[in-house]
Amino acid sequence: TDFPSTKLPVIYYDRRFLYHRTTSDGCRYKCIFTNITQNLSQDDVAVFSERFSLEKGIFLKKRGVLLAFETGECPIFAPSLLPAHLRQIDLFITYMAKSPVPYVYSVFVRNKNPKYRFTAEETALMLSKNYVHLLPPHHKGRKKLVAWAMSNYRPRNNRIEYASAIAKFIPVDIFSRNGTQLPRNSNSFHLLSLNYKFYLAFENSNCRNYITEKVYFNAMQCVTIAL
Repeated sequence: TDFPSTKLPVIYYDRRFLYHRTTSDGCRYKCIFTNITQNLSQDDVAVFSERFSLEKGIFLKKRGVLLAFETGECPIFAPSLLPAHLRQIDLFITYMAKSPVPYVYSVFVRNKNPKYRFTAEETALMLSKNYVHLLPPHHKGRKKLVAWAMSNYRPRNNRIEYASAIAKFIPVDIFSRNGTQLPRNSNSFHLLSLNYKFYLAFENSNCRNYITEKVYFNAMQCVTIAL
């Protein structure tokens, strides 16, 4: 149900910007965002993304404010919290599928009229069609095979070794601050997509449900096949 019109929920964020995607029609709930905790009262929410002072937590809890902790990082790289912090937090906002409030890297819209199985005739028809028109206009100009942009040099998996092993069999161009650098602007991954067909979307850790912007933005949004 919608919130009562008499009092809109006030949400405090300790971040300088909000990184949350919604569907194209936006969110039907109306809220007020603030960067000042003094504005909060009963049933409002304070969202922290870093370790906060226990005194501030006590102050907010006494005013009836819900405390939330948000992180889009995996458990290995997420900010550490003391047991005293954990006792103050009412809910967590993470990328995990079972998170009380999801930290959304991408949104998938459910097909309300799914078709579970194609008939043989439908399958044959799909296979007979030419789908080249679905490729981006610049696809024919893509002369290179695989690209990878790497920023974290201390991953908790063997992605660097794995990429090096792949490069023994097919060309893999690696971009990093210590090597070939990408332009520092919002079009850098689009520029990669103009020349490369595939993108290595390796995460820095092998954690359950941990699929981030490396897949959804760096590759898929730029119409490059993610590996």
